[in-house]
Formats: sequence, C-alpha cells, structure tokens
Amino acid sequence: MIRRTFWALLGLGFGLVLGMRVLRKVDAITEAATPGAVAERAGRRVGSSTSRFKAALEAGRDHAQLREAEMRERYGVPSMRDIAQLGRDDAPDTDATETPPEA
Repeated sequence: MIRRTFWALLGLGFGLVLGMRVLRKVDAITEAATPGAVAERAGRRVGSSTSRFKAALEAGRDHAQLREAEMRERYGVPSMRDIAQLGRDDAPDTDATETPPEA
C-alpha cells in the first residue's frame, strides 16, 4: 500500500512539474505572438537596419568627398568653396556711408 501511494504521489509530482513547464512555454509563445510583441521585434529589426544603412551612407559620403578632393587637386580644379571665395574677393567694396556721385 505504501508503495502504491509513493508511486502515485511521485507520478502526481512529475505531472505537476511537467504541466507547469508546458504552461510556461505556452504562455511565452502566446506572449511572443501578440501584435505588440511582433511590432516591437519588427521595429527593432528595422531600427538596426536603418542605423546600418545610415552608417554605410555616411561612410560613402566621406569617401566620395575624399576622392573628390584628390581629383580636384590632381587636375587643378578649385572647389566650390574656393570659387565662392574668389567671387567675394573680386566684388567691389561698397561702403554704406558713401553717397553716389551726382550727375
């Protein structure tokens, strides 16, 4: 009789432990399948892709600027900033206090 009780209680204990584990696993799966959790995971993936894309774009721009500077130096082409500065240097100086000559 004691043996039967022992095995019955042992089986009940294993059944309870196994049942609790299954319930926890099912709860975790159903929680992961909710619309909010799915949206959060998708947002994280898009966010990481966006940051990688921005980093690649920035690296490409930096390399393009470096290459442009090398080519401008090699072929003697002034940069747009230099051209704008030349335009300002060649402009006549006008003073607001001077009055134009009368005709």
